[in-house]
Amino acid sequence: MLTRSLLGGMLLAMLPGSGMEAAPKTYKIRSIGRRPDSSAISVNFLTSSAPPADEAEATENWRITIFATNAPVARVTGVRIIDFQVSRLLELTFCLSNTDPCPANRAVLPPGTQAYSVTFQSASGVAVAPPTPFQKPVPAGGAAASSGKDDSTVYLFGGINTAVGTKPTFNIDAAVDFHPTTRGLGIKAATITDNRKKVDPDSFNVKLDYVYVLASPSAPPDGSQIFFQGLLLHWDYAGVEFDRKGKNLNFTTVPYVALPFTASMWDAAGNPLHTWNMELRAGTEGGSNFRNSLNPDGYGGILRTWAGASNAFILRKLGGFERITIGSSYDIRLPYKRELFNHPDADGNAVYSLSRKARHYLTNAVTFGINDYWGLTVKHQYGSLPPAFNFTDHKISMGLTYKFKEK
Repeated sequence: MLTRSLLGGMLLAMLPGSGMEAAPKTYKIRSIGRRPDSSAISVNFLTSSAPPADEAEATENWRITIFATNAPVARVTGVRIIDFQVSRLLELTFCLSNTDPCPANRAVLPPGTQAYSVTFQSASGVAVAPPTPFQKPVPAGGAAASSGKDDSTVYLFGGINTAVGTKPTFNIDAAVDFHPTTRGLGIKAATITDNRKKVDPDSFNVKLDYVYVLASPSAPPDGSQIFFQGLLLHWDYAGVEFDRKGKNLNFTTVPYVALPFTASMWDAAGNPLHTWNMELRAGTEGGSNFRNSLNPDGYGGILRTWAGASNAFILRKLGGFERITIGSSYDIRLPYKRELFNHPDADGNAVYSLSRKARHYLTNAVTFGINDYWGLTVKHQYGSLPPAFNFTDHKISMGLTYKFKEK
């Protein structure tokens, strides 16, 4: 009798209105995201922790949260089950307006969105997805504006320059960095050269590289900007450094990590107005010197500690220009053994020696953008680059720049 009374009391306590209802379940969402061809948000529950399908299909059980300045309220307008039996996958459509039917421009995440999240709440349980960083949908292929040489797929600068003790000459600074995807294998090449006869600070390199994302950013719960953009591993696993005359030739392999940061100011419509980009990087340069200006047989193995940083301020729609970019880049190389170094004499003649001294390279540039790709640039360069480490003494250049990055 006692056992029956206890069981009866427990069942009675769980009935609605008894004041002792069972606690709601906590369902677990594996991930949320957006398909490239759709503005709808996909939701994927864990197979072992999903609500009943009829509850998941009810639009009133869903809420979308948008993290942005003056974020609008997102009204869930439909739920489409993609595969709920096996993968527990469904898709939410939404509208940022109370108008029916929903205007096309109000069924997408608005400009200025930093992150978005979804919440499910039904009679049986609840589920909350962590905020997911927002990436604007872009068409495959095509070009977009870049901030400088370091983030460009193609960068080309041609100008006229002056340097201490020399006549004006022409120079080229160019780079190509091609990756079919944001991670994985790629190829890049770069050259810096001018036509001065006595001091020829030319530097060429071609490298095969690999990029791996070690860490991705998480959206702050308060919807503020995502400042830290992740941690990237780069490995230029096979490369050559050489000069125009072929007197200096190195094989290199360069693993390094990069930490990119970004911050923006937004206009009233949620479009970026001004942007600050910064990247810190550090790694090692190893390889072998096959020949150099002092020894045609080379000096064998090379190993350098390498670190650098780049910084760019982008000011849009200012002074009649599409954008004004103020950028700087600095690299330092610390050889573990004596390597070739050139510091010209008073007459500008090359004076080569073997040295372990630090090799600095600094560039500063201001580009007045005519449009997203073309601009007028004033550039300052100081220091030396491999393989010959010819020293450049505060070179000032003025010229035309063309640059873009892949979407």
